Amino acid sequence: MSDHSPPPAEPALHKAWALHLGVLFMTHVLGMMHLLTVLAMAPVVRNDLDLSATEFGFLVSAYSAAQGVFAVPFGWLGDRIGVARTLQLGTCLLAVGTSILTQADGLWFALLAMTVTGTGYAGINPATSRAILEWFPRRWRASAMGIKQTGVPVGGMAAAATGTLVVLLDWRTVMWLVVGVTAAAVALTMMLPRAAPRPPGAAAGPAFTTALREILKDLNLGVLNLSVCFYNIGQQNLFAYLTLFVREGLQASLPVASLCLGAAQAASVAGRLGWGVVSDRLLGGRRKPVLVAIGIASTLLFVAIGLLPPGAAVALAFVLAVLLGLTITAYAALVQTMLIESAPPNLAGATVGYNKILLAVGATVGPPLFGAVVDSTGGYGMAWLMCGGFAALAALLFGRKYREPEPTAS
Repeated sequence: MSDHSPPPAEPALHKAWALHLGVLFMTHVLGMMHLLTVLAMAPVVRNDLDLSATEFGFLVSAYSAAQGVFAVPFGWLGDRIGVARTLQLGTCLLAVGTSILTQADGLWFALLAMTVTGTGYAGINPATSRAILEWFPRRWRASAMGIKQTGVPVGGMAAAATGTLVVLLDWRTVMWLVVGVTAAAVALTMMLPRAAPRPPGAAAGPAFTTALREILKDLNLGVLNLSVCFYNIGQQNLFAYLTLFVREGLQASLPVASLCLGAAQAASVAGRLGWGVVSDRLLGGRRKPVLVAIGIASTLLFVAIGLLPPGAAVALAFVLAVLLGLTITAYAALVQTMLIESAPPNLAGATVGYNKILLAVGATVGPPLFGAVVDSTGGYGMAWLMCGGFAALAALLFGRKYREPEPTAS
């Protein structure tokens, strides 16, 4: 099979599937660590580079912007050259970007470093999602996608732990450790299946502009991505403001507030795994009902947390945080499964890249909008209700406008 040819409708499960899935999981862990380890050491990094708070924020913006700009090109490239080589290129760029950061002595060099790093991570989601399409039959795809996507929250936890090393080591040394682990991961990608060479005379696949035009004109795909944009607003706001809400709104201690956030992250791991199993094993490969249920449940939970009075029991907020972790933060694996199953097989990577652009929009718009509502109302209640409104809108779009392909027999 060449990179541009449609993969078999139901590929056989490779005998080394566990090893291959483990490599995909590790690339997500490392992809998250390159940014989040810097954020975990933010006070030290900021002081050493002599950055203002706004300038430090620009580092995160550079990383995110690079992901948004290069997601579709990287996805298109993955459709042409295959999963293994795309992951090798992406992980190498992660290591190169972080290596540049260790040499930075001010804002502009650091911005270059974070741009290169964000470009590297732009290739991870499209390539790993295409791998799930090529290597797993439909009855296992959502479960496999859930496993590899748990690398995102696990990467966040690993970055938090790695960042604590800054009390013992210079922050640049800590980042060199991350680079070293990433270099080892590049070696692991050598164990992934290689794409078969293209037959003589076969077309190389659509040009980039053709691929972009194909995915943008697909209205069904547009509905899916817009719905996910609304979900991502809720997810980003939960992670951005949960600690502040518990600390300031409920008057809990900072350790308790941090515990609520950690519980939501842990629940996200369980949700990403669990919803995939529900879809694959209980619903015969149907994804849409689960996404609608997640939206309805998230709406009710956001309303519940928004109606908590000042001084409400922290235990109740903890339970709601866990349930929101199981729902609004756990949709990503199912969505990526839907993307690769809805897209033309030779455009699966580019389609996932298109989705990343809309995710970036939600991540960019959501937190400032939430903060503006908090500032204007003097409390968090209306802001959480707003998140519930976005979740409800996403569920409505999924339920009424999105057409899910019929599951194939497996």
